Amino acid sequence: VYKYRGFLYYYIDKYKQADAELSKAVKLEPTNAWIYYTRGQCRCHLKKWDEALKDYDKALELKPRYADAYSGRAWAHRRLKEYDKAIEDCDAAIAISPYESTTYYTRGKSYEELGKVNEALRDAGIAITLDPNMKGSGSIVRRMVAKAEVSGSTAKPADFAQPRKGLSISYLITTGAAPPKLSEMEDVIGGLSAFFKKKKVPEPESTLFLVRKVIAAKGDTTS
Repeated sequence: VYKYRGFLYYYIDKYKQADAELSKAVKLEPTNAWIYYTRGQCRCHLKKWDEALKDYDKALELKPRYADAYSGRAWAHRRLKEYDKAIEDCDAAIAISPYESTTYYTRGKSYEELGKVNEALRDAGIAITLDPNMKGSGSIVRRMVAKAEVSGSTAKPADFAQPRKGLSISYLITTGAAPPKLSEMEDVIGGLSAFFKKKKVPEPESTLFLVRKVIAAKGDTTS
């Protein structure tokens, strides 16, 4: 009850109440990684960064392949201006769960703070692709493009691979095809056939990755 009540407080942005409830819960379930992770999220919102880091550390100790905990810890590191640590945690989170837009956003912001234009653009582009409604990622793209275009920019050629005419931005687009819809009769026949056949392990779903390049030159954009 404490942990779920704590989550509900967190869901309605009452972070102090959530922290209190989750602290009660963790005493009763000291090996529950989810409680530590969620309390860490609360403490980030309360700007208790060091306490949040301890909770994420504990969550990862209990559950080493916990992508959300890596992503949350990256958020805390970024707010503490520990950008290299934030990027390292984002890398770990993406290796486990590669489709979370917020992780790319956090890593993109960290790269931006380090002045790594190409990397910031790439991650912001992926974040927008995964979640077109995400706030903030578009701003990173605009800032980084402006930084590369402005005369006297601090961006070095090594940091931004700029071709002779214009900019080149690459990012991932995920695509997939929906299975064909069966008629009611086909569905029934298929079910009966499957019943009398030996059970087969379904093949894993596949995802196609495409790369889109946006070329900008003198204000004109082509894709």
